[in-house]
Amino acid sequence: MAETPIVTPNGAESTTPTPTQTTEPTEKTTPNESSNTGPVLDVEVRKSMSIYDLYSRRKRNLLLTIAGIGSILLPFSDTIYLPALQSMQSYFNTTAALIATSVSIYLILTGIMSMIWGVLLDRYGRKTPLLVASALFIAVTFGCIFAPSIGVLIVFRALEGAAVTCLLLGGQGIVSDIFPPEVRGFALGI
Repeated sequence: MAETPIVTPNGAESTTPTPTQTTEPTEKTTPNESSNTGPVLDVEVRKSMSIYDLYSRRKRNLLLTIAGIGSILLPFSDTIYLPALQSMQSYFNTTAALIATSVSIYLILTGIMSMIWGVLLDRYGRKTPLLVASALFIAVTFGCIFAPSIGVLIVFRALEGAAVTCLLLGGQGIVSDIFPPEVRGFALGI
């Protein structure tokens, strides 16, 4: 492991401190010109830098709002569906069991897909899976609206549950990525 050079007040470089030098420089130092390691940051700057400092407060709040809207779609798209069950039963001229299946399959796929989306969100980042899931959710929601039969509705409800799960998990991942642990609980609670 290479030692970081210390710049003395007269401009000379040394790798071992003399009694008058300190191991914590107050100014930025650079390695010797033959090294390709780039600039060495001041010790205090390195200590104060954090991954949570990458975004401004305004951008963090914007991302929190977007993540919150995406996260609320999972319970919303299930809860708003429940009052229409009897109307849908008469519209499709089917049994209550098949209508209840459309609710159950949504919840089952939500649970199963959380394991798959979690891996994809960690592997490919947040943006790509969230964009894919958002487009899929919108498309299958229109499929649910215009479903010609109960069988088609059940398939689209399953796909809807699979897609909307990513929005919830991605939102939680975004909040974990941009908020430090001491305020993360507050941000998740919003």
